[in-house]
Amino acid sequence: MKIKRMLSAVLVFALVLGCFSGCGKENKEETGEALMPSISTTATGRYVEREIPLPACRYTKDMVMLTDGRLRLALQEESGNILICTQGTGENTWETDFLPTEILSSGNVESVALSPDGTVFCDTVEQLGEKSFKPHLWVIDPEGSCRELPLAYEELNPEMGYFIPYADFTDDGRLMAQIYVTDMREIHLTTGDMSGNLNELADLLFRAGCGGDDVFMLTMTGGSYHHDGETTALPDVLKAQIDAALEADFGNTPKIVFWENSDGYLFFTTHTGLYSYIPGGSVTEELIGGTRTSLGDPTCIPTALTGTGDGSFYLLCELNQEPTLCHFTYDEDAPVVADTQLRIYSLYPDDDLTQMVSQFQKANQDITVEMEIGLSGEDGMTETDAVRTLNTEILAGNGPDLICLDGFNLQSYLEKGVLADVSHVLNQGDPLLRNITDCYDEDGKICAVPTTFTFPAMYGKEEYVSQIHDLPSLVEVAKQAKAAIAPESRVVNGMHPIDMTDQYYDSCSAAWMHPDGTLDREKLTEFYAAMKELYALDEPFRQANAEWMENVRIEYETGTSQKIPGQYTDVGGVFYICADIAHLSAGTLDGMYSYSMALAGEKEYLGDGYIMRPLDGQASNVFLPRRIMGILAEAAHPQAAEKFLSFMLSDEVQAKDLTTGFPVNKVTFDRELSEDRYVDSVISDGPDRSYHAQWPDAARRQELRGWVENLSTPANTNRTIRYMVMEPLYDCCTGAITPEEAAEKALLSLNLYLSE
Repeated sequence: MKIKRMLSAVLVFALVLGCFSGCGKENKEETGEALMPSISTTATGRYVEREIPLPACRYTKDMVMLTDGRLRLALQEESGNILICTQGTGENTWETDFLPTEILSSGNVESVALSPDGTVFCDTVEQLGEKSFKPHLWVIDPEGSCRELPLAYEELNPEMGYFIPYADFTDDGRLMAQIYVTDMREIHLTTGDMSGNLNELADLLFRAGCGGDDVFMLTMTGGSYHHDGETTALPDVLKAQIDAALEADFGNTPKIVFWENSDGYLFFTTHTGLYSYIPGGSVTEELIGGTRTSLGDPTCIPTALTGTGDGSFYLLCELNQEPTLCHFTYDEDAPVVADTQLRIYSLYPDDDLTQMVSQFQKANQDITVEMEIGLSGEDGMTETDAVRTLNTEILAGNGPDLICLDGFNLQSYLEKGVLADVSHVLNQGDPLLRNITDCYDEDGKICAVPTTFTFPAMYGKEEYVSQIHDLPSLVEVAKQAKAAIAPESRVVNGMHPIDMTDQYYDSCSAAWMHPDGTLDREKLTEFYAAMKELYALDEPFRQANAEWMENVRIEYETGTSQKIPGQYTDVGGVFYICADIAHLSAGTLDGMYSYSMALAGEKEYLGDGYIMRPLDGQASNVFLPRRIMGILAEAAHPQAAEKFLSFMLSDEVQAKDLTTGFPVNKVTFDRELSEDRYVDSVISDGPDRSYHAQWPDAARRQELRGWVENLSTPANTNRTIRYMVMEPLYDCCTGAITPEEAAEKALLSLNLYLSE
């Protein structure tokens, strides 16, 4: 995917000016200044979105508005074949051409750039040997003639399996290409000659692309642009907004693409919407908000943006990993503010939930959904502070309509009657996995509903994993496994007590609670004793890596560790065993993708004799309810809240490859277990070894069905309890206190907390 702007007809807004604010309109007409729309002061009038069907394909490569006013797209099929699709005369029709065989036979197609005059540029990378590659540059002229450009790049590295990640045309017909990760060069379309590096900051390029005659380069320092033959910093207001967008997308593909109209007005996207910038101006203006459109969907990865003479915009993107073409047109009758303002509260940021909100609002334009995040990470608020603030709002009658209850003291909410009965919602629509969704059923009332779930599991040699049926047998099997490996190898990833214990907490926590709400001292003591024994098994590893382990300890004590208890507990699987991280790989199985990654490399590096099994610790048949939703009994908009909950449980949403958890929609779950799929993900262990994800075969999927059908015990999802149990672990595992003393210390805090 790459940044693009496309040449288009002049973006004239005269057709829709009556829909926009009239402030200053007469003066601008008199002075001849270009008119820009503003939707901020009108009760009606905003952009609405519709999706234009695309030819069958797997990836998006580029989009341009041709000089005759038709859209042209470059799309890639699963096979690697490139489609050049030009808008037909009929509605939603496409005329499709293919790249010449000469190009396709020269290697894998990397980048494709389309010009408004019909010129096509692409590069391919040919593999000559195991670590030897040769790039090829190709130009197809508007008449269809194909020719290869000479390769004039002195710094070429033949061991690099890629060359030009992004390429783009400027409005004046120059071809700009990013080479490797730091270079931005102009390539002559006839000679293949390349300019010097336009990325004079020599910083890593996240994305690059053109707007008008300018080349925009987004880097770790925010970015620059090449304008009138000179590379300079972006204008302050533009830089500030792009910097914020890059920070929000850090670690992921930036969601920024550019397009410039003939008047020099720049349009660009971020994760929050589509904006305009007038050259020399001191502000940017939001034209299309992300809250009601695909622009706000966390899965939306823009590829190209272009505008038209009637004031509309086209966005080519990948939405939930599916190629999508969005058309935004201005509707003067569309209300700016929806009739219903639905409020949803989540203690933590949740991309899946944000995606659902985006999809829901596109389908329900009469409802605006406001997401409230308790812990945004920007105000220094703790979880306890955030929950206390929410409870105060609820008592004052100002609470949200729905709450994502993950991490909360759920039992307290259920006992105090804060939540409404939603059992009737579960009886609508598709059948559900009722052993999961009904886990909080009390006398026929269901006031909290898990919308996804995970469960504790272990991967390892069958001779070991098959023996584990409770916590004592887990400890004994770990001792057996330890005796069979090198002394300094880790059997349970015993780097730090919290790191290690996180793998086993969920299979045990459900056994600690008495019916009266207090905690079982004996069970908790047994848990600490087992963790101490497991931790001791990896002592030789810690001694051999004493300096590293001391740094790990300091990071936890100072709070600088990125490891948050309960946040990252996926079963490591094959990679953990091969990388000598844990020969008994325990944790949570967080969905089919998680299962596929746990099996990554099994056939290549382990072979037969290894299995995955649910992990029974102090409790059996345990699962973790995830994204637990509850509607407040005093919700301001209960019907809209129920509609959103039904939407969350629908096959339409549950089939979106959610990042955390298996679906509770039975139709979706059955489909996942019936299909063979390919997962295009790889784990790298240094330069010489890669682990390719492996979708579970039919036998394993059938086995998984049986595991899920037997799940009956929800784990304790209260994160405050998790923190309190973890707090004395270091002293217990290192011998500073006994397991009995650790349990006593935890119980003093826990029982006080639970009595509040």
